[in-house]
Amino acid sequence: MDDFLHMLEKSDSANNGCLLQEAATSQAPGRENTKIGSTECSLQPPNPTPMKAQRKHITTAGYRNLVHTQSAGNAVTGKTGTQQCKLLIAHNTNGFSEAGSQPRAFALLAGYLEIKNTDTPPTTAEAAQLINLANKATKPWAMAHDATAKILKASDSRITNQTGKPSERNALFNAAQATIKKLGNTPEQSIATKTLKGIFGADEKEKNDDTEAELNSEIIPQVVAALTKDTPLGSIDNLQILYGILTYYEWQAAEVIAKLKQGASISRKKHGTKKRLHNAGKTGLQTRYGM
Repeated sequence: MDDFLHMLEKSDSANNGCLLQEAATSQAPGRENTKIGSTECSLQPPNPTPMKAQRKHITTAGYRNLVHTQSAGNAVTGKTGTQQCKLLIAHNTNGFSEAGSQPRAFALLAGYLEIKNTDTPPTTAEAAQLINLANKATKPWAMAHDATAKILKASDSRITNQTGKPSERNALFNAAQATIKKLGNTPEQSIATKTLKGIFGADEKEKNDDTEAELNSEIIPQVVAALTKDTPLGSIDNLQILYGILTYYEWQAAEVIAKLKQGASISRKKHGTKKRLHNAGKTGLQTRYGM
């Protein structure tokens, strides 16, 4: 999209203007840093740095600030005057075809903008179609919207609506208990279980606050879940990252369990060998001395 808009911006001549400053059709494009006229229109993608932000532009309702067919006062190009955008009309009168119209209308920007083969300005897609996965013409828009709008955050109401005492949160207790390293009847498991019961059995606010502060201050190493630096657990609210952290530690626990099982298997085999040698020696003595 940026490349296409860049081409439109540079299409400025005596009889051609594609990105106008205002509604009047006689004003050529005017670039001032990241704005065209008074409108923010940077053609360089921002640096992808992680940050907390409200979803302003892409919501479950769709692309909020994108011009579409129902938008009022947002003509794509002038209908008359000298500053029409000939790149956006496929007609021989005021378009780029010159000698004859294009055989049919066609779409640009993944179905967002339809270029007419008549002497009329292009039209934008309907807002509902831009988020309709069943519409093949605009499916890239719908896929991007679906992937973005459905990202579940830790602040989502489906997660944060629990109330009451920690001791009453059985589902949360069971989920936490499932992550304990399953070491059988070992001191490590006993300690972990005791810690969990201490956390979920402490209904006093002071204990809850202390426990929450301790958990939030836990440092997750840089290598875990593609983190770019060591990060306190409490500052992570993206569930995809939290799932990655959980998966990492479950994998580590599984490795420990596998090693313990392997060690236990070797120990049993050694014990069995010693027992067989002992029994064989005892049988030999009994045979030799008639015992």
